[in-house]
Amino acid sequence: MKNWIELLTEFKLKRQPVALVTVTKCSGSAPCVVSSRMIVTEDKSISGTIGGGKLAFKAIDKAILALNENRIIESSYTLGPEFEQCCGGKVEFIIEPMNQSPELFLFGAGHIGTEIAKLLVGTPFKVKLIDSRENWFSETILDESVIKCQVK
Repeated sequence: MKNWIELLTEFKLKRQPVALVTVTKCSGSAPCVVSSRMIVTEDKSISGTIGGGKLAFKAIDKAILALNENRIIESSYTLGPEFEQCCGGKVEFIIEPMNQSPELFLFGAGHIGTEIAKLLVGTPFKVKLIDSRENWFSETILDESVIKCQVK
């Protein structure tokens, strides 16, 4: 099995967003150790483990939230009867979204806006070029990665 660094590299090359879950603290009886890791994809596929059971299901749900909101999330759970995982310990973890493409909004598709959009092709940014002029984009030639938005 590949280690988590190799897996993250593969996801990065594919530009596939994933969330990295890392256990930061364990106390008492827990199904994992500090530095246990799990990678979660947008379709909830996982690589690695932080221990399984309800703890893993909660981490997967939080990982999807971290991906959707593009933010780091810290969580902790006490593993007892009320949690339906009777290890008796406590686990804390951090979830970091990886490979997210930041969006860049360019207002004005004139000669400067279109040149800036062209310069940003091939960068990690999702470029959105916005203009209010009707039919303006029909005569503007841009890379297909640039999203053209005509607003009123």
